[in-house]
Amino acid sequence: MQVSIDIILYPLNEKFIPPIDDFISSLRKYDNIDLRTNSMSNQLFGKFDDLMSVLRVEIEKSFINSKLAKKLQLRTRTKATAR
Repeated sequence: MQVSIDIILYPLNEKFIPPIDDFISSLRKYDNIDLRTNSMSNQLFGKFDDLMSVLRVEIEKSFINSKLAKKLQLRTRTKATAR
């Protein structure tokens, strides 16, 4: 199943740019997902299982490495409503 996921990451700290940049950079490593960024959110497109596997690894890594309190918002759409 093809889906899109909007990711909005809110580090609750004044030094929020480096953790967000690191997270986006880590997502760019994966060839099996399509990443689009803008000033409001990051959109991922691809197969549901691929996206969820990538996000599980990268969100956990981001939360551990940055040691900042965060708020994460995910919104999903199936292919019928995506893009």
